[in-house]
Amino acid sequence: MSPLLSWALSLSLLCLSLAMTCALIRMLRGPTAQDRVMALDCLYINGMLMMLA
Repeated sequence: MSPLLSWALSLSLLCLSLAMTCALIRMLRGPTAQDRVMALDCLYINGMLMMLA
């Protein structure tokens, strides 16, 4: 694997984990039920993308 591809993959996984952390905080502290549902959906999508990466 080329160094550029390895670096890009590491950066993408870091960004996805940051997005999952933000969604988890929103899910735990969301002011409404709709915010919590959207955060859970975001967690699911980001988890699937992490498995693909």
